[in-house]
Parts: sequence; C-alpha cells; structure tokens
Amino acid sequence: MRTKRRIETYHQMLTILSGDLDLTQRDIAKQMGISLGKTNACLSELIQKKLVKVNPLRIPRNLYRQEDLATKGFLKIDRAEASQTKTNYLYVLTPEGLEEKYRMAQHLYEQKCSELERLKQQITDLKNEIELEAPRRTEMAT
Repeated sequence: MRTKRRIETYHQMLTILSGDLDLTQRDIAKQMGISLGKTNACLSELIQKKLVKVNPLRIPRNLYRQEDLATKGFLKIDRAEASQTKTNYLYVLTPEGLEEKYRMAQHLYEQKCSELERLKQQITDLKNEIELEAPRRTEMAT
C-alpha cells in the first residue's frame, strides 16, 4: 500500500511530466523540492509500473523543436548536458499513467477535504477553549 506522501510525490511528478516539455530531471527535482536521486528513483518506479514510457532519441539538440515534439504526443524531454549529439530522453505518460494521475487526484482531493474538515473542527475547538479560558485568566490576574 502506498503511503500518503508517496501518492503525493507520484501525482506531483506525473503532473510535471504532463506539462512542460523542456525540463531535465534536475529541474523536476528543484520544482518538487526533492533530491535528484529521489527524482530518478521515482521516475524509475513510474517507468517500471508502466505509467511513463521512456524513448531515447539520438538527434542533435539544435534540430528538434519543442512544438514539433508536442504535436507528436511527447510530454517531456530530459536533455543530458554533455555533447550536442547526446541521447535525449522523452518521457511519455502512458494511457495508464494518465488514468492513474486522475485516480491519484481524486484520492488526494478526498483526503484533503477530509483533512480540511478535521482542521476546521480543531480550530473551532481551540476558539471555544480560548473563549472559555479568557474570563478565568482575567479573574486570576486580579
């Protein structure tokens, strides 16, 4: 069973991968506020679960255009930093990945709504406690 944090991490990564095309794993790590190693591990898990597909492309970087790749359904590019002919990696959300992203969003929404209700109740309880204690404190001070 996946933990709450893992579901949030997976969902955040799937959301990032379904958005901006021109991100490296380092960029994703920075956006998510996690280490590069954790980013790589999470991406590897998503690939292993067949939620993301990786396609290596050997094309010179200066020959591809982001718009062309976007029209062909590629959702993310991870560019290596070395040579101009280094292999580029396209990370594509699979249909299963899109479906899982949707399920995670539903689950997180329900969970956050439940947490919000719990927090509202705690705030009400604390407010009541403060209101009950305020007169006693005033009496004790005099």
